[in-house]
Amino acid sequence: MQWDIFISINRDIFARDKAAKATFGKVVAGIAGLAAVMGAYWKAGDLLVGWLFVQLHNPVEGQKFFDIWRVAPHAGLHALVALVLLLLIYLAIFVWVAQQRLNTHDVLARSVGFELLLVKREHDVLSLSGRCVVISTDEIKVHGLQLSHIERRLQVTDPTTRSVPVFSVENLPDGVNSSHTYADNGALRVYDLNFTPPLHQMAKPAKMTISEEIGQAICMHREDTLEHPIFGQRVESISFFVLEPTVQIDLSVTFPANYVVGGASQISVRYGRTPTIHDVEEQRLKNSNSMTAESRAGRQTLRLKVEKPILGLHYYLYWVPPLKS
Repeated sequence: MQWDIFISINRDIFARDKAAKATFGKVVAGIAGLAAVMGAYWKAGDLLVGWLFVQLHNPVEGQKFFDIWRVAPHAGLHALVALVLLLLIYLAIFVWVAQQRLNTHDVLARSVGFELLLVKREHDVLSLSGRCVVISTDEIKVHGLQLSHIERRLQVTDPTTRSVPVFSVENLPDGVNSSHTYADNGALRVYDLNFTPPLHQMAKPAKMTISEEIGQAICMHREDTLEHPIFGQRVESISFFVLEPTVQIDLSVTFPANYVVGGASQISVRYGRTPTIHDVEEQRLKNSNSMTAESRAGRQTLRLKVEKPILGLHYYLYWVPPLKS
């Protein structure tokens, strides 16, 4: 282990700044350490020695020897036992703190200052023209950042029409107000949400929801589908590009009744907005069965759930639309 990492972990263990909060682990460790020192000094080690005397000798002789041993001061032994117990407790705390350091998501979220606990994009396709209601939900938790502004984006098929978005923000801290605007740039719509005063050190996440109706969110038939710029074939997709620390992505599309996508639906992970495939992450999603397909009341739903997605990667759920009948 590098020396600077060792020092950094110990700074976390023995943090004394006023902003540092007493965690449950530190409280328990402190009580255990104090009890260990007191127990060692008050001849807790002598009890172990007495037990060994009794076990190794006959009870009468062992008890006599132990009585002689017990009246002696043995200050050095008591101090040694106390130090050993404190060392064991320190090692346990060190391992616990070091393990927390291995949780890269938590470290990144604390460094950035906030995280998205959930990014949910629901596409409810209402007709074979591709008319769709899209509901975007984000659950955000702010740590050390003074977050006054956040931007969300949604790209759709061009040309299309879309309704005025409906915004909803829930669970804001007392005294915090939100406002919102949006602007269209061709097929891209950018939503700006502002918080006054800024969000900071939130005890529970705020929930932001944006809903709108889009004239043609996706292409429904292969003949009308253009070649995808990433996949190089006639496929449709929904996706999310991870730009903030995120705990879970939930992407779904529900098709009209009796419209069925066959076994061609797939998942893909790319580096940013490039065609570069991230093989390791794709395999992780496949091994964990991240993509599911189900049918209810004759309507098929494709869903991709990703736990702790990687910053800078683009996650796709894509499928080959059926031919016109």
